[in-house]
Amino acid sequence: MVQLQATAPVGIDAAAALVSLAQLAAPRIATVSPPAPSPSPSTSAGASVAPSLSIEPRTGLAARFPTVIGGSSTRIDMDLTGPQFLAQIVNFKPMEQKVTKALGKQKKKASDLSFVIGGSANGSVIAAFQVNGTPIKPLVNVLMESLAMERIDQPVAPDDVAGKDAFAILGGFLIGGQGFAYPKDDVLWLVFPTPLEQMEVFQALP
Repeated sequence: MVQLQATAPVGIDAAAALVSLAQLAAPRIATVSPPAPSPSPSTSAGASVAPSLSIEPRTGLAARFPTVIGGSSTRIDMDLTGPQFLAQIVNFKPMEQKVTKALGKQKKKASDLSFVIGGSANGSVIAAFQVNGTPIKPLVNVLMESLAMERIDQPVAPDDVAGKDAFAILGGFLIGGQGFAYPKDDVLWLVFPTPLEQMEVFQALP
């Protein structure tokens, strides 16, 4: 049995948020496996094991995600078009209109937006927005707001994020916790890494 609980900010549809959490959790449950058996005596000492590589074909924004983190293949949990994101994740008309209006100012439509979320076998979460063909920085605030994420006043040392121009954020209703936002070209990366994988994740991003 898996229990999901969330506290949604004012203006966010709590029921829709819980549905989104369930959709996010379900693929992860399927990846849980029992501990690997101990090596047999015939296994030679010091033998290296190659990381497992995902054979899942990835296109579009998902293809930009790191394929291996922490020695294991990463997964894609959700790959949505802009209209799907607004309907399934946001599901709140005023916020949908706010995002659409912000896109319009950049001469873009909801169909130009995409949203992908995935992660590593060890618990790091990576999400990303892409607005195809336009700089993402003017849209950072509204896209973070659509997930109830907010920037926090906490300095980020360049050495902690592989020299990337990232800033600290507090996760919203979909991911939660504390992480980093990293806008690059037409993509906004939202990274919630485990401490041991933080540097590796950022090194793998564009």
